[in-house]
Amino acid sequence: MYKNIFKLDYWTNFRPGSLEPRMQLYFILFILILAIFVILSIYLSQIKKGSYSKIWRRLHFFTVTNFVISLLLLFFTYENIRFFSARFWFVLWVIGMIFWLILIYKQSKQIPKLREKRKKDEEFKKYLP
Repeated sequence: MYKNIFKLDYWTNFRPGSLEPRMQLYFILFILILAIFVILSIYLSQIKKGSYSKIWRRLHFFTVTNFVISLLLLFFTYENIRFFSARFWFVLWVIGMIFWLILIYKQSKQIPKLREKRKKDEEFKKYLP
């Protein structure tokens, strides 16, 4: 069943056919999970103040964008559109998601440093006339 995953022809075929039923089910479940995260991120991106508000907004854009891309990929594979149903799009999509999440993670690691800097600036400004 999954023996073709490790072959180059499986990923570069421009007419791959429809997804296997089990893989299509997993993909639909992933889309549903993304939809839940979109709803959750809408709520969390409404936070106006706080150090993590930019992170929540970036996660909101991440979930909305990937939700739309996943719906497009599902549509293309369901309709067997030649070039756009190729499986290498899934690989590029996953690589893009990982790269985007790494960027968001790196930005979230800088927040404690920014908090310390703000705290020191406020402490310094306290003594200025």
